[in-house]
Amino acid sequence: MRKYANNTVKTYVTSFETFINHYHTKELVSINESDVRNYILKLVKKTSLMLTINSAINSIKFYYESVLGMP
Repeated sequence: MRKYANNTVKTYVTSFETFINHYHTKELVSINESDVRNYILKLVKKTSLMLTINSAINSIKFYYESVLGMP
């Protein structure tokens, strides 16, 4: 519906899967802002690839804003 390119959709799905798999012991609805921040900090420490970090941020943001309707 938003006319994202196929590669964008694949990147978002892969990035978001990696995020939720990181918190595999938690229910998705119980992941909070602190968890998100900690995950992003972990990525920053682990990789210097801004594309990876930005993809993670954008996929998480898309889920919370567009899917859940949260700010």
